[in-house]
Amino acid sequence: MEPISKNNIYLQFTHFIQKHFELPEKCKNVHQIQFYVHELNALIDRYRSRFNFVPSPAYALLLEYTVLYRAMTHKEHLLHL
Repeated sequence: MEPISKNNIYLQFTHFIQKHFELPEKCKNVHQIQFYVHELNALIDRYRSRFNFVPSPAYALLLEYTVLYRAMTHKEHLLHL
């Protein structure tokens, strides 16, 4: 893929995330994080199938959500012991 195309895909992804996603640190509960993880996975799959390319920030963002999700679920688990 040409670098200019990758740059356009990267910018398109960044704009979409800024417009439709809450930053992980602003998420208030586990269900909200689960929603964003599900949506982000679907978005990654669409980029992979449509462009055969996924911008690296997509995986970084997915990792941030996953880390936060694990921390929240661990905290909830400890509260129920």
